[in-house]
Amino acid sequence: MKTILTFALALIAAAASAKSFLIERIDVNAAKQISPAIVLAEMRIDAGKTYSDEQLQQALNRVRRLPFVLFASADLKPGSTPDARVLRINIEEMANFNWTFDTSALARQRGGGGGRGGEARVAGSAGYRFFPGRHGMLDAVVNDSNESLVASTRRDAELAYNAWGLFGTSAYGSVAVGTIFRTNGRHDVNPSALLGIPLTRTQSIEATVARTTERLERSVSGIADPLRSFARVTDYGVAWLLQTADDPYFARNG
Repeated sequence: MKTILTFALALIAAAASAKSFLIERIDVNAAKQISPAIVLAEMRIDAGKTYSDEQLQQALNRVRRLPFVLFASADLKPGSTPDARVLRINIEEMANFNWTFDTSALARQRGGGGGRGGEARVAGSAGYRFFPGRHGMLDAVVNDSNESLVASTRRDAELAYNAWGLFGTSAYGSVAVGTIFRTNGRHDVNPSALLGIPLTRTQSIEATVARTTERLERSVSGIADPLRSFARVTDYGVAWLLQTADDPYFARNG
């Protein structure tokens, strides 16, 4: 009996120690390009409701995972009543222009006295993002790679529109079109779309659809024009996401 009473008192003490706050208002500061509506939709909390420390941290983690947010912090300020608080979200944005560059080399030892060989690969990408309207982001990316072993160069591009706060809710989605720049001048359009439905502050259901066109070109002796074969593949997917980390690449917590 004494053990049960001690356990019950411990549960009561733990519940009492868990802080909760009535969020009177949410302010988004220092965001120059990013619309506050995007941040508010991604947080999945509403002004006028009470939230615990853990729930507020989960909301902040969602903001930190946005691909155009370099860092985000939060602080609580006194509200109009003693139990109310104003939640202030401080945003440090990434630059709209972004680029990457990567190079690698590999040495090979051929068997049977064939000597040494090697290959090199160079890849790079450049992109720029815009923020049209209150809920969307338009992202344009061009990728280029070159491999010396097969003497091939690949260039592709993608234009994507991402939106948050769809239909007045916390739902999000994107539509994109991509293409590969081929040497024969044929540039197929590969569309894709995504729709995310929030379940909780850490869980979502995502539905995706994407169509990809693959082409194979080869010359056959005696035929002047190359034979062109292609396949169009359409992929559908549904995924359940559990997201608890504050950063998708270098998580500090979660």
